[in-house]
Amino acid sequence: MNSRGGLPVKRRLFATVILVAASAPTLCAWAEGDASKGELHYATCQPCHGIDAEGNQSKNAPRLVGLQAWYLVRQINNFRSGIRGGKAEDRYGQEMADMAKALPDEQSIEDVAAYIGTLDAPPASRTETSGDPARGEEIFHDCIQCHGTRAQGLDSGSTTDPRAPRLAGQDDWYLIRQLKNFQAGIRGALKDDKEGLSMRIVAKSRRWSDQDIKDVVAYIKERQ
Repeated sequence: MNSRGGLPVKRRLFATVILVAASAPTLCAWAEGDASKGELHYATCQPCHGIDAEGNQSKNAPRLVGLQAWYLVRQINNFRSGIRGGKAEDRYGQEMADMAKALPDEQSIEDVAAYIGTLDAPPASRTETSGDPARGEEIFHDCIQCHGTRAQGLDSGSTTDPRAPRLAGQDDWYLIRQLKNFQAGIRGALKDDKEGLSMRIVAKSRRWSDQDIKDVVAYIKERQ
């Protein structure tokens, strides 16, 4: 019988399996959010983003309801690490970076994202009315590969097609601001922001005018 340290090989293998199985729930609990705990953490976010995460333009706080949990987690971490809100020109991003640090750890971030996923808010209203959705549909062809045919986002991801957030249902004023931020290098300019860098390259290379941006956002608004 082959053994090492007095324990037979089969018994050692069995013990290893039991150990892994016993630790698995702990690992899963850390990887998945607890919405009930997230509700407590969301109290920090509610004054700006609203009771149902519907957003508040007067406070420059975007709509969070409807966004994928993985995207919320990524962006909160980006704010905490300075990948977002690290540019002096990004005044609103800097404010969010300070607030994101109020969440104590990675689990709390997962929890608050899970809680936001349980919320339901009325559709966002259209605040920018000068955009042409028909023309915006043509411009949106540049966005389909990442954000999907109906701006629903891409969750699976691959080396060629990274995961991309849902745009449908988002506030139009916020989408307009972020596209302009990408163009200006206010967002997506730091090397650690790989996904943001990809978006900045697209926004900058297309040389969209202000009207182009309003048009494509008007089209996205019709996808909600």
